[in-house]
Amino acid sequence: MKAEEILATYCTGSMFILERQDVVVGILQDNGVRKKDAEKAYSIFKQNHPFGYSGDDVPPVDIDMFFRAGMRYLDAADDLVSFKKAYWTLFVAAVRGHPEALFRLGMLMGGEYEGCPFTEVRSAVKFFRKADEKGHPDAKLHLALLIADGFRPDTAEEAMSLMEAEVSAADAGEDADTLLDAIAGLRGGDAAPALEKLVYLSEKGVSEASVILDAVYREGYRAEKDPGLADRYWRSVSF
Repeated sequence: MKAEEILATYCTGSMFILERQDVVVGILQDNGVRKKDAEKAYSIFKQNHPFGYSGDDVPPVDIDMFFRAGMRYLDAADDLVSFKKAYWTLFVAAVRGHPEALFRLGMLMGGEYEGCPFTEVRSAVKFFRKADEKGHPDAKLHLALLIADGFRPDTAEEAMSLMEAEVSAADAGEDADTLLDAIAGLRGGDAAPALEKLVYLSEKGVSEASVILDAVYREGYRAEKDPGLADRYWRSVSF
């Protein structure tokens, strides 16, 4: 792929990404373009397309190329500049729906990469949710882990699916079986006994049950909405 084609795919409709000269030049170098030629191509492209490229003849984007480059940068990152370079390179693949790029950005923003100087739970949640939508098998579990950092599931269904992922990844036990039975009961409409099981587990200190009860009463899912009760259960969550 020629430098002009790489620039066209990389900068499509994105003034912000086009501003990342270090990342763009790095991508060109990864594809065999000499640094001097890459810098020249970038300069010419930016002059001709100051607001990004949006023509009808844009070449197909090789999102795997950007994912692979982003992971190389991420594996070697050790300061603000290098972590940002990794972020924006992965971002090119992520915004085009690459499941693993979305997942890795969730990990990065969630603080799972040691030394990253910028993290944000809200952004991590966004990336993990999108990765889950794209079918990433581990996104739910890592999203559940963010509850320890203050993430509060939006709905009862989200809370139940995340807690299912968490208990399924851990060693199965009696409490886990009871929790899964309660979730199945709630989904099936048999709310009363399911809620009793969840309350029992919550009182035992099983935080997964408290997370679900918080969402149930906050949303009014299979039970009367009760924000005060929801907050009480949320305060008992401790991971």
